[in-house]
Amino acid sequence: MAFGATLVVLLSVSYELLSHRTIIAGELINLKNISDEIALHINSHLKEKTNISLTLSSSPLIKTTLLKSNTAFSSLQEPERKAIIAERNERWIKTKNPDDPFIQARMTNPAAQYLKKQQELFPGNYGEIFLTNAYGVMIATTGKLTTLAHAHKYWWQASFHDGRGKIFLDDRGFDTSVQGYVLGVVVPIKNGDQILGILKCNINISGPLTDVIQKFSQRNPGRIMIVRTGGLIVIEEGITPLSTKVPDQIVSLLQTDTKGIKGGAAITNIDKNQLVTFSPVTVTQGSKKIGFGGSKASIDHLKGNKGESWHIVISLDEKQALAATHNTTLIILFFGATFTLFTALVALILGRLIAKPIVELAATAEFIGNGNLDARADITLNDEIGSLAQSLNKMVERITSITVSRDKLTEEIEHRKEVEKKLSQFKLTLDQTLDCVFMFAPDTLKFSYVNQGAVNQTGFTQEELSNMTPLDIKPEFTEKDFRHLLEPLHDGSKKSDIFQTEHQHKNGTRIPVEILLQFVRPPGEENGCFLAIVRDITERKNSRQRLKKVLDTVDAMIYVADIDTYEILHTNRYVKKHFGNIVGKKCWEAIQGQKGPCPFCKYQRICENGILRPEAHVWQIQNRRNGEWYECRDQGIQWVDGRTARIQVATNISERKKIEKEREKLINELQSALSEIKVLRGILPICSFCKNIRNDEGYYEQIEAYIHKHSGVDFSHTVCPICMKKHYPEEYKMIFQKNDT
Repeated sequence: MAFGATLVVLLSVSYELLSHRTIIAGELINLKNISDEIALHINSHLKEKTNISLTLSSSPLIKTTLLKSNTAFSSLQEPERKAIIAERNERWIKTKNPDDPFIQARMTNPAAQYLKKQQELFPGNYGEIFLTNAYGVMIATTGKLTTLAHAHKYWWQASFHDGRGKIFLDDRGFDTSVQGYVLGVVVPIKNGDQILGILKCNINISGPLTDVIQKFSQRNPGRIMIVRTGGLIVIEEGITPLSTKVPDQIVSLLQTDTKGIKGGAAITNIDKNQLVTFSPVTVTQGSKKIGFGGSKASIDHLKGNKGESWHIVISLDEKQALAATHNTTLIILFFGATFTLFTALVALILGRLIAKPIVELAATAEFIGNGNLDARADITLNDEIGSLAQSLNKMVERITSITVSRDKLTEEIEHRKEVEKKLSQFKLTLDQTLDCVFMFAPDTLKFSYVNQGAVNQTGFTQEELSNMTPLDIKPEFTEKDFRHLLEPLHDGSKKSDIFQTEHQHKNGTRIPVEILLQFVRPPGEENGCFLAIVRDITERKNSRQRLKKVLDTVDAMIYVADIDTYEILHTNRYVKKHFGNIVGKKCWEAIQGQKGPCPFCKYQRICENGILRPEAHVWQIQNRRNGEWYECRDQGIQWVDGRTARIQVATNISERKKIEKEREKLINELQSALSEIKVLRGILPICSFCKNIRNDEGYYEQIEAYIHKHSGVDFSHTVCPICMKKHYPEEYKMIFQKNDT
């Protein structure tokens, strides 16, 4: 009996020691995987907040407001500009009434209203959101801040980055304005390589970070914390942010890891009673694209960050990790003691008659106790010893089965964790996209999946959308029309369809959208679902309306035509007035009245081998349909639907052509007249008696010859009455006396 008891104790101690090392090593790896996964979640959350701020800063309204403000300040000399900024900042600080017109000018302008709308869409998420120009002067804000000038502040200078621009995460600590832990997302707004201004969004991240910690705490043992490198605890379930610190041993490990294994995490034991793992939140370590930091304190926040990154720290009591091993050891001791007592009683009853089988059975039990679960008791007796041997063999088989099942279960759990991790990453990726993603069944049309973008666009929660169909948010469709649209996609005759419609928000407003719809069926499966990717085209619609209004005011013919098909895609009011509504028709038919493509078309001058030339082509043509002359300016463009198109601006120059033609006719007539005219100028030396003229050579010649030579005039000789009476008196009498009679 003493031998059996000793054997059971030795087996239990051996199992305890071996299990201790294995479980500690495995638990450290498990905790490290958990801390890495939490760090990945926190990284994704911070990057999502950064992307939202970037989207907010990309609004054309923001850039237009900054350009206007920068133009006003840039026109001033630097001393004058600094003086004005200082004077306005002093006035801002002294003005306590938020309703003062000077304060309201920056809280009610269009840019400020745009920022307030973002604040209202996500209640409780934001503190202040404000915009400064390139000189650090605040020009739009959602609330009354302490100062107007910000160019001297560390976060502004970090984001301005010597004019190069850089995203900066301002770890502000506890912010009194929102009574929570605040992270300032500071985004530079650029126009090309020039910084127009800085946008800062103060975001309350206490809730989201606490949710992540609670989620993992519910299904994982140990104490989970977000800790700064200096030891202050940023977030821990049930603990006020920045109110406590981790032990100095952990601080030392965090600082050693920051210096030695940049971007990684070490796994170690603090002492024999505690296991600790930690993983860095990499975005807080800073990079070329994103900076991170803060200052110790300012007017409105406490315990700010000064050069410290964040780490996910998990600590677990060693006793808690080994609890399962201790329970197993107690079970082995219990069954071992029971087995030893039973063997002793049998030995006392049966004596030496069964000593040999018992010794063999004990040897087999000892062999099994050493971990060889392949051993079996080879006893074929039909008495109690034989039954005991069979029971031992069955027990070993059950233990072997349990061990194999546990190994398979562990493998399945690890595989499931890996799959869940990938699914989680995929969902985070979809939720970060600005486009909406809807998946719905082909029979019931009910949504089976929607991403965060769909929730944001429609205003419904994911639970509400799960009980809805596309018809609930598409007021322009009936079920019959919608199923007719789906039919060619479902039967495979059409791969995808792109169309525009309107989505109805929960509050009743309608949002213009463009939808890419297709039917997807996983390989090897009969069933599938419809996938719709939806994009808000409100800004595109508004831009087209603004462009249309501008083009309609131009007193010239403006139209856009597809280069390949000659289809007219858009016209202005001038075209409609003179040619009617010709959108959708061929340009050569509607404008020129031709029966086919115009042979004189110059589209080859703007598009060659499918490549658009950057320069415009200017040419003149007389319209075959109305006979008017136009000066055309053709330019190749990419139309809003992606097609290669040609835009033509044609100015009517018929009046100018008429004037040019008349001018050319007049010039020709003048030139013809001038060719027939020769002018005699100066004093002609003429003889006083014979009236001959002296020419340029000094010879006298008859006046008729001289004038004919210099002017081209021919003479017809006759006799005047006086000369006739003198030289021909007889003829004179006959002619003039007869006339007198």
